[in-house]
Amino acid sequence: MPPRRQLELNHQRRAKRHQKQREICLLYAAFVSTMTTHLACSLLFKTPKHTGKRRGQDWVNELTAIDAHPSRIKAAFGVSGLIFKRLLAILGEFAGLCHSRWVSAEEQLAIFLFMTVNASSNRQAQEQFQRSGETISK
Repeated sequence: MPPRRQLELNHQRRAKRHQKQREICLLYAAFVSTMTTHLACSLLFKTPKHTGKRRGQDWVNELTAIDAHPSRIKAAFGVSGLIFKRLLAILGEFAGLCHSRWVSAEEQLAIFLFMTVNASSNRQAQEQFQRSGETISK
């Protein structure tokens, strides 16, 4: 092969290699730009997580109401309504269970019983009671 032809082939190969490198760099830049935009949007425009219409206290009130079916509270908390109320009174008197700023004593006991009886995770309790993970874990 003549040297001139060999030089042209080498030049074409280098040009193709450089073109591929440019394409890879552009794809990488587009990926980084997309991920940066996604991260910025997720930090700037937060979506509320606990947007359920029924709060945890409402659910507890519904289960402990006089006209509520006894099997509902038993299924949710593993105790009857009478035992729930007695346990609440005992814990209030002897263990100092009381209302916190945002969560009632009833709801605190309900969260504890719900998680232990149902072997629920923190996230499941967050969803059920519409509370933050920090509130659930207290």
